[in-house]
Amino acid sequence: MKPQYCVVKIFKTHTQTETVDVKQCFDIMLDVFTSKGYSLSGVSFNYSSKTLKKLSSVYNFMETKDVVYFDASFEPQGSDRYDPTGITYSNHLLNLKDKTNEKDYLDFILAIPFDWYSLELIKKVIKEIDMTIGLTYSYVYFMPKNYCSSSEKPLKITPFSVSTTGTNEDEITLRNNLKDIDCGYIPPKGYPVNFYNAKQLECLNGDIGFQEKISDNLTLVTYTV
Repeated sequence: MKPQYCVVKIFKTHTQTETVDVKQCFDIMLDVFTSKGYSLSGVSFNYSSKTLKKLSSVYNFMETKDVVYFDASFEPQGSDRYDPTGITYSNHLLNLKDKTNEKDYLDFILAIPFDWYSLELIKKVIKEIDMTIGLTYSYVYFMPKNYCSSSEKPLKITPFSVSTTGTNEDEITLRNNLKDIDCGYIPPKGYPVNFYNAKQLECLNGDIGFQEKISDNLTLVTYTV
């Protein structure tokens, strides 16, 4: 299937005592859209149905509230009804019902049209966010239409609902394992572009693709697909 979107998943393991500059990270990814003439359509926070449309209101929320989740959309949207273009953020440590956990991870998902993709653009984004909060891992994949950027599964579309195909079991297992990316865990699904931490590099088996050290934390590894 022909790819329609480039999706960048960005991870950081963190503890209860760490603070995360969500606003600065958001600004870095916002620049990707504004540089292409897109404007912010709105941001919903913490699973609320309310959407903030003014950038000043978005910044105020990020600076004064605990951000567990946000979903930012942009205009113009493409002709694809289920266009995933935008930015999402999840802080799984804040989202836990069990507040005794000392470590978990957060992630950003940056979804852009496939024709915007360049490795230099992705490297720039990853470097800037890494300098801001210190990243643990990131990867890039290319997605066709009617897929979910979060689960990476096809959408099941009916006249009355939209859902992802398959079960949640694999997602739950992956979710539990991602807490250990700082200890070398690597998702089993192969991706063409990866930004590995040192422990992950130690755990790689077989041939390693092209490598480029991009920061103290991360090494770019790419594979031909």
